[in-house]
Amino acid sequence: MTEIVQMKSLCVYAQLTRVYLYCTASHSPSRTRLSFVRKAGRSIITGASQSKGEAPGPGRAARVSLSLSCWPPPPGVVLQNLLMCMVCFYSLYYTVVGLCIGLLRVHEVNSLLAPFDYTTQPSWQNPKYLVGVISTEVTYVLGGLVFAWIVEEWVWDYAITVTLLHVAMTVAVMSDFPSTEHWWIALGSGLVMMIFGGQLLAYKLFRSNFVYPAELQNF
Repeated sequence: MTEIVQMKSLCVYAQLTRVYLYCTASHSPSRTRLSFVRKAGRSIITGASQSKGEAPGPGRAARVSLSLSCWPPPPGVVLQNLLMCMVCFYSLYYTVVGLCIGLLRVHEVNSLLAPFDYTTQPSWQNPKYLVGVISTEVTYVLGGLVFAWIVEEWVWDYAITVTLLHVAMTVAVMSDFPSTEHWWIALGSGLVMMIFGGQLLAYKLFRSNFVYPAELQNF
């Protein structure tokens, strides 16, 4: 009897695996893919549970679908999400820089180099410095909210990656490694706000997608 139950469980896993791979290959959005896997998981688990004399219930199906949905995404999906995050990040950056230049009436700022310029003398009386600080912090706050919509619960991962790429691009554009403390402080504080704000929004919007290890142990 135990061997029969184990064989049925393996069949369930095999069917759910095929469903997940089919959805992944179809390049459907992650939220749609997760919903489809859950529905398929419920139907498969219901049949398996009834054959074992168990109450069907949605709990076991949800745990199985969550365990499948937490698989690492394909490299192509990761690169696509990273490209989208980079485009959104710099689009927000240049938009905020343009607004700050217009509102503060600053004319000596090079708007193209503003996201990478760390040589400005730090002073709250310096409009050029204010443009740099405000644009950096606002971009990171708004960027975290946008990242949450793009990558859902993986905001912290993409936020760190985008920041590292931004540092690399700063070195390439300025032909020097940034050594000013105020630039690193602004960058670090912006990254913290991006992670906390983005993760909070992702939790509010997609809390059903989060995987809790304690829920998977009983499957």
